Amino acid sequence: MHRLYGMLWLTLSLSAAQTSQGFERDHAAHVHGEGSLALVIENHDLAMQLSLPAMDVVGFEHAPSNAEQARAVHQAADTLNNASALFALPKSAGCTLESSDVHSTLLSDANTQPASTKHAHHDDHADHNHHKHHDHHDDEAHQDHHDHHAEHKDAHHHSSDSEKAEVHADFAAQYRYHCDHAEQIHELQVKLFNQLPRLEKLEVMIITSKGQLLRHASAESPVIKW
Repeated sequence: MHRLYGMLWLTLSLSAAQTSQGFERDHAAHVHGEGSLALVIENHDLAMQLSLPAMDVVGFEHAPSNAEQARAVHQAADTLNNASALFALPKSAGCTLESSDVHSTLLSDANTQPASTKHAHHDDHADHNHHKHHDHHDDEAHQDHHDHHAEHKDAHHHSSDSEKAEVHADFAAQYRYHCDHAEQIHELQVKLFNQLPRLEKLEVMIITSKGQLLRHASAESPVIKW
């Protein structure tokens, strides 16, 4: 069973990368209000992978800076783990959810101590301001300040790069079902929009033994058929 699921996810990943730019995992494809869903049906097994911008899920993309934001991240994970509140499959297919997993860098960030980080940043900033008051010292002191400023600027540059990386934080969720009659699955109702009002549309790729299809779902048109 686990080997079969591994094959399913490998097929899903390769096909998703080759079929549509909407399923690019690169940060350049990250668009607020738009998510992606890949769905694979093989024999009696159904696998789905959901990818959403953090902005559409929790309303921010940076590491949680307070307890309220940390709670929002964990609540979002609970919401995304509840597959029955997000998707509805045909009852005739007899599908049973076997597992669900949610991943995001924000989940690990939610367990950090943002206050300590802020304090350290404040100290660095204050130290930098202190050195700015010595701009008119002798040449040697000025050179020392210049070197310190360069180091600070370089550190700030790396910090900015890190912040830019966080700007594109995502939530990814995986769902695995066993279906008694998987051949009866020809549509999917996306209830995700009721849970995430910031989400505007979802690009859905369906992979079956008959080939690959691309569909779109939205709050106004939440049912996709194939």
